[in-house]
Amino acid sequence: MNNIFQTYKKAKKVIASCDSFLQFQNAKKYIALWFKQNSTYHPLTDTYSADSLQQELYAKLLSLQYLKNYELKDKI
Repeated sequence: MNNIFQTYKKAKKVIASCDSFLQFQNAKKYIALWFKQNSTYHPLTDTYSADSLQQELYAKLLSLQYLKNYELKDKI
């Protein structure tokens, strides 16, 4: 099992390396996969829950994603 901080750093690198919208779309999928991997699935409600650490790191990834989206829009 990977360390959450190692996979978080990898997710940040994936976001930062995006040069096109196709890469950006795949980075969004990677972030969703990161969250699913680091959270707990509840089959009865079909939802995922995470501790405060995972929630905080996920929020940071989403903010990086938002900034990268804005950066890529300026390149067009």
